[in-house]
Parts: sequence; structure tokens; C-alpha cells
Amino acid sequence: KDGRTYLLEVDPYAWMRHTRLFLLNGYPGDKKINNAVYDSFMLAPLGAKVTTPRFLFYSSAFLYRAASFFLPDLSLETFLFYLPLFHLLIFFIATYCFCRQLFSPLSALWTVFFLGLAPIFLQRSTAGWFDSDILNLFFPLMCIWSLSFGINAGKLFEKLFFCLMASLFLALFSWTWVGWWFIFLIVNIFFLYMLVNETLINFKEKDKMSKSLYGIAVSYIIFTLGSILFCKLLAGIEPFSATYNNIAANINFGRSIQNSIWPNVYYTVRELQPGNLLSIIKSFGQVYAFIAASLSAFLIFMKEKRSKNASAVILLNFWMFFMFLITLKAKRFSLFLVIPFSIFLGAGLDMFFKFIFLKIHQAREKAFKVMLATCVLGLIFVIIYPSYHYSKDFVLGSYPLLNDQWYSFLNQIKEDTSQVAVINAWWDYGNWVKEIADRKVLFDPQSQDRPLAYWLASALLTEDEFYAQRIFRMLNNYSDRLFDEINSYFKDDFRSLALLKKLLHSQEEEAKIILEDSELPGGLRHKIIDCLFVKRPAPAYLIIDESILSKISTLSFIANWDFSKAYLLQNAKEPKNNQFKRLNELFSLSRQQSESLYKEMNLSLKKKALSESLSRRFSVLRLPSEGSVEGGSVFFENSIIFDRSTSQGRSLLPGRTKYEAFSFNYLFNGEEVKFFSNRKANVSSGALFLNDGQTWQALEFLPQELGRSLVFRLYFMKAKDLKYFEPFIINEQAKMYAFRIIW
Repeated sequence: KDGRTYLLEVDPYAWMRHTRLFLLNGYPGDKKINNAVYDSFMLAPLGAKVTTPRFLFYSSAFLYRAASFFLPDLSLETFLFYLPLFHLLIFFIATYCFCRQLFSPLSALWTVFFLGLAPIFLQRSTAGWFDSDILNLFFPLMCIWSLSFGINAGKLFEKLFFCLMASLFLALFSWTWVGWWFIFLIVNIFFLYMLVNETLINFKEKDKMSKSLYGIAVSYIIFTLGSILFCKLLAGIEPFSATYNNIAANINFGRSIQNSIWPNVYYTVRELQPGNLLSIIKSFGQVYAFIAASLSAFLIFMKEKRSKNASAVILLNFWMFFMFLITLKAKRFSLFLVIPFSIFLGAGLDMFFKFIFLKIHQAREKAFKVMLATCVLGLIFVIIYPSYHYSKDFVLGSYPLLNDQWYSFLNQIKEDTSQVAVINAWWDYGNWVKEIADRKVLFDPQSQDRPLAYWLASALLTEDEFYAQRIFRMLNNYSDRLFDEINSYFKDDFRSLALLKKLLHSQEEEAKIILEDSELPGGLRHKIIDCLFVKRPAPAYLIIDESILSKISTLSFIANWDFSKAYLLQNAKEPKNNQFKRLNELFSLSRQQSESLYKEMNLSLKKKALSESLSRRFSVLRLPSEGSVEGGSVFFENSIIFDRSTSQGRSLLPGRTKYEAFSFNYLFNGEEVKFFSNRKANVSSGALFLNDGQTWQALEFLPQELGRSLVFRLYFMKAKDLKYFEPFIINEQAKMYAFRIIW
């Protein structure tokens, strides 16, 4: 409404909220408990601690105050929209200076050029991308630059100064991003390599070896002690334990199974899925640039490994190798490859063109000089134009996820709901709700890895409305902490989960009987009954929008998570009979069912698709499409036909010329849903047909139970005949809906 461009993604709205709260309160939250900063809008109704990385909020607030002194009418959102360009400028200057000092001015120009046009970098460095991504590249770069100066310094004071500067940049990095530990790990590996390498090279020259090892050891000690001191002071973390904990926490990237019993939600996030060589090349740009950068890295290492630039070159090689391995587990981290790739590509091109210019200078024949110069210009064009053209096409497809329709919808929620209301939605929109609608949320992108994802997905995909309402009651009363309370007594994840799911499927009196036999203490039993059946949560609303159809695969994978299979994987070393006994106790599986499951998991262990074997996915095969009535049939734009006389549907399969009948059909006439099956059908999928008396719509999906799921009954049937959900805001034009949850 003010003519501004929206921030580009969902995370920038969370960082803007924390920055605004810091400007208002002096800390990036809305309350303090025992000096701990909390945001009560996260993980409603309990709230959550604001995470340690806060440099972005503090620095942005400071810069905004400075800018406001000269521009009093400057809004925070406008300032934060353009702030990434300031970060970008500082980062490019630092990168240029680093490469100029390490190699040459020309290599520095090439480096900045390729770095700036890398698609993955462009995506995360434009105006509107208010996030820490640029800082996440700036601080590790400054860390290794300072450290290389410190290692090469001859005087103790200089060594002390530069190694402490490297420690300070590391601490600032730890105060900026949770993944800061990667550069600390790389530096530790580097020092170990240098100590071993110098020992082997100078083994026969004891004096030279002692002097070399002394200089490396002193640099390592200063850097390590400085890192511990500065990290503790700024971020309140200790590098060694933080590195170990983060490696342990992230070792399951790219896998659906993790150390806990819950499905790994990160496995379902597109940018955190495993990468491959092709995805890495695309994130960097062109194939030739990737090959040239890789070759240059090797050549420069061989050339500089004994020079004064050795430490910086070796650190960059370790950086490139380590992040390449990490990117194979989660392709988002290809962002961190663009630094070493661009630097080595720039240095390699500098070496190549110096060689060519030398040949031109040495050539005696003028025609040969002209031919070489023409080839050089042509080569430069071949290098520059495809990179520019590819990157321009890439970035022109980037738009803010937030739009006017979402902005109006969220403001309507703000106007029409009480201030204590809690918004239940899939994690994507949590940050928008907190900042724009100014309402508490069940969970958000910063808490997407919690068991909340499983519970909410289960509620949306279940056919049992009563079960869904109890899940929402549990979450809106006590978030996902009820499981933790039960497990603190049992200390058995699977037993705690089995009991909780049984309670959620029970009526109150039945639940009391189950709890009496559970051995839980009386106080906890009373708390469970109160949470699931008695206590009335704050007013709550469930948001569903058109994008939910594209998320069905993700939702179903999480909701259909097979805990019995997860149990077998986590207890594979236990005797088979013990496993079968526990499966019967926890999941009521018979001996025959357990043996079948056991064989299935043994086969899955031998396959690459182990992650997918732990669940099953539902699919919307053809999105809703309008239809037109012609005689006794309705023809839809997505190649579906509905026969009005038989209430049967057919679809045209890809590569076929004949329409095949669906195995099942749902027909919703605006008042009730009718189900039709066709046992003779050759197609396993089915369709939902919607007719409001004037218009027709149809979509194809799989399996049959998806048609009876809560999410379909809300999105397509607007909570018709539901007891615990009623329409609150219905925006058919934008396909955005809010439903009141009735307690």
C-alpha cells in the first residue's frame, strides 16, 4: 500500500521482526526471563528463546539508527530492503582486495565478476533478500585472510594481531549463523595438515623443522585461544563443543531418518535435499567455468604450495573440498562453493591471459599478433556473455513470495481476530503471520525441524476429524511438549509416542483408564487429561491456501512416517525375537506382520532409497481444472472426462490415445460428497469432481483416502459437515482460506 517492494522470502520477515523488537525493547524479543530473550509469538502458546546468532539484528538496527539521523522519514522495511546492497558492496570490496593481494588486480576483477554472476549467489544477494547470506561469506573469507597474514608474519606482535583478528572474525561469524563451525573445522584440519607437512618436508633438517613448526604452533594456539575467548564473549558458545554438536546434529542431512524417532523435516525441504555434480554446476553457472575453476585450483595449489601465499591457497582448497562434500548432502550449501571457485577461476584466467599476452609480445609477425589478440577478445566474449546471459535469465525469474493478496489476507486476519489468537498453518507462512498479521503462530521456518511438523501433517491428512481436533487442542495448549513430559518419565521415545497416539484416538473416559494402567505419576496424568480434553485453548485459526496441493507429497511423507520401521532401524543390533516382542507391545503387530516388516527393512538397507521406504507419499497428479458441459459429459482442461449419467470419470494417460476409467471418484455437489468405485478400472488413481451448480472442477490424485482427508474437506468443501472447523475467511479469488477451530 506504500508502493514498496515486498521482501523476497519468508526468513527476511523473521529477521525484520527481531530487528524491530531490538529497536523497541533493546533486545530482539518481546520479553525476558532470567536474562534470556524470548519471542512469545513463536511456538505458541509457550514462546521460544531467540537463537544465539543475533549480529544481523544488532548491526541492522545500528545502521538504521544512523540512516534515520539523515533520513528521519525512512521506514524500517524500506531500509532493510536495500541493506543487502550495502552488505554486497562491503563484501565485493573485501573479496577484490583479498584476491588482489593474493594474486593480481586482474584476477581480482575476474573473481568479482564470476562471483557476482553465480546464480546461487545472485539469488541470495539482491535487494530485498534481508538475510545473513552475504555476511556468511564475508566473515569466513576475512577469517582465512587474517589467518594467512598471521601465519606469514615474522614478528610475534604481528602474528598475535592477525591471528586474533582471525579469531574475532570467526566469533562474529558464530554470532551471525548457526553453521559458522565449518570454517573452524577447516582451520583445525589445515593446521594439522601444516604440522604434518612441515615435519615430513624438513625431517632431515631439525633446525629448520623446529623453526617452521614453532611458527605454525604459535599461530594455532593464538587463534584457538582467541576463538574460545571471542566466541564466548560475543555468542556465548565454546567452539570445540559447538563444532562437535553441530556435526552430530547435521550428519543426517539428505536422509529422512535421524537420531530421534521423528522424520527429518529437512529431508522434505527442496534446497536441503542432496545435491549432485549437475546441481553444483548449475548453482555456479556454466560447465566450462566449473571445469576451469577445478583445474585452476589444482594448478594454483601446485604452484603456490611453498610460497608466501601457501596458507591462503591451502585453506581455500580445503574450503572448496569440504563444502563440495557438504553440498552433496544438501544442495543449499553450494552457495559456499562460489567463493573458492570464483577465486581460483579468476586466478586461473589471470595466469592464462598473462601467458597469451607474453606470446603476443614475443611474436615477431604482426599478423600472428593480430590473430592471437582477436582470439583473446573472442575468448573473453565467450567467457563473459554466456555467464551474463544465463544469470540474467535466472534472476529475472525471481519475485517476492509475498504479494498483495497475501498482504490483504494477513491484514484481514489481524483486523478480524483477537490479539490472543493463534494461527495454525504449515511452517512456510509463520514469519509472515508474526510480522504482518501480528499474531502468534504454531510454528515457523525457524522451528520447522520440531515434531510439530509430524503432528500438524497428521492432523491435515487424517480422515478422523475428532483425532485432528485433539491434535490441534494438544498443540494449541502445550505445543509439542506433552510428548517430552511423558518421555521424561518413560525415557523411551517409542513407548511415549505409542501411548500419546493411543490417548489422542480415545475419548476422555477411555483415556483415563489407559493412563491409570500406564504407571505415569498422578500429576502428569491430570496434566494430560487437562491438555487433551478439558483446557480450552486460545482462539485458533487454521490457514489453508492453494499451495497446499503442491505440498501434499511432503505432508503425506511426514504424516505417514512408519515408526515401527524406524524402530527396527534404530534397534537393528537387538535379537530378532526381542524386536518382534517390542513391535507387538508398542504397535500391536502380530508375529507375522513383524517378520514381514523385518524382511522389508532388511531389503531397504541394501537400497539407496532407504529414506523413502520409511513412509509413503500421496500425490495430486493433476491440479484442479475448469470443465465445460457437453451433452451428458463434462470435459476438463486437464484431460479428464466425467460421465454425468454413471458418475464415473476417465483420464487420458500420457502417451495414450484412449481415455482410461478411474478406480474411484468423489463427487461434491456443494452439500454432500458421494463416493463411487470402479473395480474394473485399469488406472489406480481417482478424481474429485466439484460442481456448485454453475461451474465444474476436477483433479486427479492418489490414493483413495486422500479424498476423505481433512485438508481436502477444508480446501475443496469449505468444512461442509465438519463439527470442529468452520469457515472464517473465504477468499475464492486468491484461493486463501482461514477456518476457525471450534474447541
